[in-house]
Amino acid sequence: MPHPLTADDHGFLCYAFMDDARLLLSAYRFGIFPWDNIENIGAFYFPVSRYLIEPSKIRVPRSMRSYFNQHKFSLTLDLHFDTVIRNCARIKRSGQSSTWISQQFIDVYTTLHRLGYAHSVEVWHEGQLVGGLYGIAVGKIFTGESMFSLHANASRFAMISLARFLEQTGFNYIDAQVYNPYVASFGGGEVARADFYKIMKANLLNDDLMGPWSDLMVP
Repeated sequence: MPHPLTADDHGFLCYAFMDDARLLLSAYRFGIFPWDNIENIGAFYFPVSRYLIEPSKIRVPRSMRSYFNQHKFSLTLDLHFDTVIRNCARIKRSGQSSTWISQQFIDVYTTLHRLGYAHSVEVWHEGQLVGGLYGIAVGKIFTGESMFSLHANASRFAMISLARFLEQTGFNYIDAQVYNPYVASFGGGEVARADFYKIMKANLLNDDLMGPWSDLMVP
């Protein structure tokens, strides 16, 4: 792949095959990620600015506190990755006519899940899966890819729970990729891409594989 800092002003870097999990993992190690694909070719990006959230500084709205204090939801990690990514693909989003999560995406990210790099957060209510998210963990940075919610505040519960887990396990950042009002509601801020590239280079020195998160979850 080209050097990340050669991406254009829209963040576009290059086209590359989407059917190679190792190539995709190499891209994530340098902060490069795909946004869409045609057949087995993906469009890869390295945005002008990056939105980062420090897990220890996640913002918990007062309205969410009862969900944790009263145990309104329960949480699992890495137990239903396939169901989570398929729910993310099906969910309708404002301003989008279709999903970027094609079957090609599902296949390659599922392979990364089996290799121990792609992870899922699952939120449950009365025995039903009602929300969750998935993303890629490299070193001490988790890049969030997508989330879904079938119950009020389920995806917000997933995000806050993720941050608490990442804080416990020594992660430095949640990479939310680009700014939007929803991710900004959790705190954090934008970082220029040159600075983010330095962060990712330093992150290469961190241990790159944790294994299944279900084994690390604190009861």
